[in-house]
Parts: sequence; C-alpha cells; structure tokens
Amino acid sequence: MKTHGDAVPPCRAHTATAVGTRLFVFGGGDGTQYFSDLFVLNVRTCVWERARITGVVPAPRRTHTCFHYGSHVYLFGGGDGHRALNDLWRVRTEPEADGSYVWEEVETTGGRPFPRGYHTSTLVGSQLVVFGGSDGQECFGDTSLLNLDSMEWSHIAIDPPLTRLAHSATLVGMYLFVICGHDGSDYSSQVLMLKLDTLKWETRMIYGAAPIPRGYHACALHDGRLILHGGYNGQEVFDDLYTLELSSYSYLPQVPEFVIGCHR
Repeated sequence: MKTHGDAVPPCRAHTATAVGTRLFVFGGGDGTQYFSDLFVLNVRTCVWERARITGVVPAPRRTHTCFHYGSHVYLFGGGDGHRALNDLWRVRTEPEADGSYVWEEVETTGGRPFPRGYHTSTLVGSQLVVFGGSDGQECFGDTSLLNLDSMEWSHIAIDPPLTRLAHSATLVGMYLFVICGHDGSDYSSQVLMLKLDTLKWETRMIYGAAPIPRGYHACALHDGRLILHGGYNGQEVFDDLYTLELSSYSYLPQVPEFVIGCHR
C-alpha cells in the first residue's frame, strides 16, 4: 500500500494501535536506536502524520504495549536499551485545538508490575490483563490486572505459573488464548488457554500441523478463527500464515459479559 505524508523511519518492536480509521504507531527501534515518536496513519487517505507533541514525552522504548480505551491510547512498559520499564502513559486520541498531542504519565495504586518488555496487555472490558514478559534477565509467568476506572493494580497468583515472553494473547469470549512465544528456555508452539472467570489454565486437543515454534508474531481473531502471522525463532524470520479454527468452540466470542475471577 502506497502512503504519503511524513516519513516513518524503519523500526521494529513498536506498537500499532487502531482507533477508528486511524493507526497510532509509537516507539520501536532500529539497531541501537530507540524511538519515542508518535505517528498517526489515516487509513482512508493513506497519509502519515508525525504527531507534534507538547509537554513531556515518554522515554524512547521498544517491546512495550499500547491499547485504546475511552478517549486515550495507553502505553505500558517496554525497555529503553538500558533497563526494563513499568511506567504507564496515555495520550488523547484527538489533538488539542492547536493540532498538538499531549502525553501524560498516569498515577496508579496497588503496586505496579515488575518492569518488563515482551509482555502482552489485553483489554477485557475496563480491565487490563498484563501477562508474562521479561526484564532481560528473567522470563515472567505472572499476571496483573489494572482497573482502568480506578487505576488500581492487583496481582493474581495462577497455579501453575507458565512463563512466556514474545507470545501473543488474544481474547476469545472469557478465554485468553496465549500462543507460541518463549518460555525462558526455548521457543514454543503451544496454545494455552486462560479461563478468565476461574483464572485457571485449561488445555484442549489441537489438531493439524502446528506452526514452527516462534515468538514475535501477530495473532488476531476473525470470523471464528485465530489468524497467526510471521514471527522469529532466533534464527529464521517467518512470513507464513496459520489459522486455528475454533470449530466447536466458535461460540466462545459470543459469551455474555463476565467479571474476571468471579468463579475463582
């Protein structure tokens, strides 16, 4: 797709967050460079805009997560090349009257998760589920929840703790499908299912040829299928595409609202 507007530098380990017909791209890096730029792509006109920022800007980083909630895009964690981070920032999705965007650091209670990158942050209603990741030394298997209305963290002990970094975590009804990634020892092709009302791991028989073990891939839910694309296993970069047919579990995306941990 041909795009116009402000030039976006080559980068990796950035985030791309969809907000209506716009895509907010933040951070990432190229080699030893780490970026803190925010670019906005209008997907209708295919025009890039380098957002003009007033005020304080989050530290340059990559391997962070971003998500859209309410009138803001939120940013959590990542690494700046020297250390892992656990700060929380947000920027309004609509510019100010002068056309600029304003970042603000968000204060929270309850104790933040350990600094990390390579984690996942999955929005479940008004709660954010942060799972796994790494601080460059340790691969984590912990789970934290952030109530986005009260801005309070809580930390959930799930037995057994399953370590993952560079995985994907996709919400399917009341399940979090955690696919592939690295467990601290090796890359995996496993499909793990965290049932969010009981906060217990469940397993299902998976048929067909599994992807080669990998991390750093993308995964999305569409029309009763989980679609996995790309990734890397430390030696090879993948450009393949897999679909996981939910089959008899295709009803899962249609479950009514639930409360995380309500049947724990």
